Amino acid sequence: MRNVSKEKDPFKKTENQEAPASAEGYGGRMGDETSPASLQRRRRMPRLRPRAFVRPVAAVSLAAAIGAGGMFSYFTDEDSVDNVLSVASDNLSIQVVEQQWGQLPDEDGDGIPDAAQNMLPLQWVVKDPKVVNGGTDGVGAYVMARVSVPVADVSYRDDEGKTVQGKDVELFSYQVSSDKWSEAGAPVVEDGYAVHSYRYADMLAPGQETPVLFDRISLINLVGGQGQAGEKVINVTAVAIQEEGFATADEAWDAYEAQKRALDAADAQPGEKA
Repeated sequence: MRNVSKEKDPFKKTENQEAPASAEGYGGRMGDETSPASLQRRRRMPRLRPRAFVRPVAAVSLAAAIGAGGMFSYFTDEDSVDNVLSVASDNLSIQVVEQQWGQLPDEDGDGIPDAAQNMLPLQWVVKDPKVVNGGTDGVGAYVMARVSVPVADVSYRDDEGKTVQGKDVELFSYQVSSDKWSEAGAPVVEDGYAVHSYRYADMLAPGQETPVLFDRISLINLVGGQGQAGEKVINVTAVAIQEEGFATADEAWDAYEAQKRALDAADAQPGEKA
């Protein structure tokens, strides 16, 4: 007999040999991705390179970076204007004017009106000080007048005729002639004079003048000469402060006095001045 070799059955499992995967799938179920056969098959499959997916992501990231920079690209602009201003010159100028006093005759030319020479007790003489704002740059001002009257320790007769021995007695008297003037505090005695300070109530515009402070003066009723013969001086000094920045005359003069005290205190400090 002819010996015919038998072909091996490809689906027949021999000892120590695994049969090929059946049609039902690897490991028994097609959907079982965790079977050993399925894992072995995936290991044999070629891996796909991700380059095709990376590039679009990089492009999107670049676009996002450009967009973020564009958030700070604002429209901007600048403009300016120069305002030309002018500061007033220090031309606050006031004068004390005594119109009638200035017209009194002075025959001997000694600078003392004849009516004011060798005055007797209770004798009156015209004296009419007022303040004029002569500034030309439109500077309004509040004004004050200081009247310095000589004093002495003397005996005199008062309004009732009684003799009074006084200390620092004012040798001349006068009456304030306008209610626009008011005395600020009590007179201060210094250096042989009683100094009275009077404030004018209204702002004094350029070219304007105050009413007269008083219109005449009188020697008091001295008892005898008491060594008071000779020349006596009555001084009237006007002070002005700008009106701008102050609501009232009192407010302006309070600021003036505060500034004066500060300057006096600075001058009293020891050491060299700057």
